[in-house]
Amino acid sequence: MLDTVVELTKQLKTYLEEENKRMDHITKFLNLIESQVSRAKGNEEKYFSNPINSYLFIKHLTIEWNHIKTMVSPDLSKIIDKQWLFPSFEDYIGHDCYVIGRAALATKDFYHALMWLQEALDRIDQENNTTLISKINILNNLVHATFQQGNIEHALALVEEILSIGNQQYIQGMLKRKKSKIHYESLINKRTLIAEEQEIVDFKTTDDTDFIGNSLKQSSIQYVSMNNKNFQVKNQRPGTNLELKSRQAFEEICRQQHAQLSKIRQATLFCRYRHNNHPYLIFRPVKEEKVLDEPAVFLFHDVVSDSDIEKIKALAVPGLQRALVRNAATNTITPTNDRISKRY
Repeated sequence: MLDTVVELTKQLKTYLEEENKRMDHITKFLNLIESQVSRAKGNEEKYFSNPINSYLFIKHLTIEWNHIKTMVSPDLSKIIDKQWLFPSFEDYIGHDCYVIGRAALATKDFYHALMWLQEALDRIDQENNTTLISKINILNNLVHATFQQGNIEHALALVEEILSIGNQQYIQGMLKRKKSKIHYESLINKRTLIAEEQEIVDFKTTDDTDFIGNSLKQSSIQYVSMNNKNFQVKNQRPGTNLELKSRQAFEEICRQQHAQLSKIRQATLFCRYRHNNHPYLIFRPVKEEKVLDEPAVFLFHDVVSDSDIEKIKALAVPGLQRALVRNAATNTITPTNDRISKRY
């Protein structure tokens, strides 16, 4: 009888600990969305015109809500999902692309801005639903990015698209876009006249070494269809050949394009529970995953609890500062746009 009571006590304590964790997650989620709702209420148009704010709302209603649904009763989650309209996961991904594109545009990185904003537009067109992202917002930013990359015809088509779907809410922006339309049409006409006057092409400037060197700077050509017309959109990445080659190698590593292991090497990888005969770990072993054989790289799962992670972040964030690098030309320590890490 005593053993039964002892075991029952242990089980109930464990159950209460798990329930407290669950309630803590739900409470944090509730406090978070209540805080943002209070800031948005009565000022919805201005609040959601900030892409970060609308992005966070979409994230709350997709990724985070799907996680919270696993913690509440199935009946409650079914009632909520049935009675209210939630954004789709595609909305979240699409808005993610839009936010990245806007950030690139703000730093005048028109190469990445064009890529991400075009992806956001493609996703919103594919969804064809009541998305929380304004198509006009995407188009307005995409016009600037594609024009900066030399795509005047594409920019003109985007402006015409904006004018076709505009309404009284955007009347001030419409007047601005009408001026842009006239400007782009003028540029296209001037370019056509110049091209007609310059019929002779000097082939003597072509050089094999130039061709090899400039192959890294080749424009990335994309074909975009709008209003039953096809446009060839150029998106050349700026930089010297050395810079482009270095970035290409760096990005391939980030995408793990060189991390494909042979089947023989993959066979040496494994997952297991590790305890090293430690008394505590015998009852609660660590989840170990070997992700690379040479050099040996291991990944340990669920080592730190969510609550401990939040405590560590709360302690560390106030002391974080932007990481700096040494400028080789001036021999000074300065920030750089290529490195956005922080250090303690």
